[in-house]
Amino acid sequence: MRLFVFEYATSQGTAGSSILMEGYSMLKTAVNGLKKEGHCVETCLNQNVSEIRTLNPDKLHKVDSCKGALQLIADLKNSFDFVYPIAPEDELCGIVRFLESNGIRHLSSSPEAVAAAGDKRVAAEVFKDNAVKTPGNCRGFPCVAKPVFGAGCEGTYIIGSEDELDALPKNEKFIVQEYIEGDNPSVTFAVGKKGAFPLALNKQEIEANGGRLRYKGGMTPASHAKKDEIIGAAKKAVDCLPGLFGVVGVDLIAGDETYVIEVNPRMVTSFVGLAQVSNVSVLEAITGIPPKSIRFNSCAYFGHIYCPKDIEFNETIIKKISAMEGVWVPPVFGSAKAGESIAFAVSNGKSEAEAKDRFERLNKKIWRLI
Repeated sequence: MRLFVFEYATSQGTAGSSILMEGYSMLKTAVNGLKKEGHCVETCLNQNVSEIRTLNPDKLHKVDSCKGALQLIADLKNSFDFVYPIAPEDELCGIVRFLESNGIRHLSSSPEAVAAAGDKRVAAEVFKDNAVKTPGNCRGFPCVAKPVFGAGCEGTYIIGSEDELDALPKNEKFIVQEYIEGDNPSVTFAVGKKGAFPLALNKQEIEANGGRLRYKGGMTPASHAKKDEIIGAAKKAVDCLPGLFGVVGVDLIAGDETYVIEVNPRMVTSFVGLAQVSNVSVLEAITGIPPKSIRFNSCAYFGHIYCPKDIEFNETIIKKISAMEGVWVPPVFGSAKAGESIAFAVSNGKSEAEAKDRFERLNKKIWRLI
């Protein structure tokens, strides 16, 4: 099969560091996985984003923006069978509509499903209408405020008072919900004609810094005492959003009860780890074909390496980081500010503890180098 894998952040080149690093990680996972499975794969990168030597498409195009990438895809549409788009929900809906309006076949959830899942207010109402437990509106403090349109933990805050609520950015629409204590699992699905098939239960690590939430990393496969309940709640949420297709992720909170937070109608970061430690086929997953069986050869801890200080990278440092075992995406810009993601890594281990320990040791190794 001939495929064009398009990823928004690496095509646009101006997204925040964490979104771009996660996007690059998913792009590399899709491109290299499809290529390994014997398919012909093309992709594109923004001209300001460094090409990493381990990204292995048959053809790489350089573009100046997301708009330029989509025009390129339209011009080349007769040279491939399908486009596989990866993008945050608020961008993915428009991208899929563009592809459909230009007669380009794609492997994505429908624009209607993306729009419903991507608008957190709409999704919350859909969940409530279908008896899917989800956090209610804020009735006191603390509470959680997150952008109505957004991905991951970007722009998400724990709010402790009316003053903090009033201080939220005025140029962004927020949904404010009750704060729920608990673990942060997620479930990765392959969704197709036969329904939603769970590929893995994952663990997410989310940290609060000055009231702002930040995604640190995750583990797959993960164990949990409420595994069946979590997967059941996640599947119920997916089932009430018709039009979902391919790799889909569901974020939850598991405390005294299990709550669905959101459905991600697209490739998710957990799939980066999943693809490395299991026999799951990338093509089957993105086309919603359930595997006959799933085998895991180890656990994977995946996440960001955040910069401890402002830094200018030279070629020697980038090469050294690139060569370290576990680095999936090395620095792709020449500089970074303190707190920005400078790399994305995946560390494997025989157990969850061993995988995380290897990740932490890699993190410290990179910090010592820079």
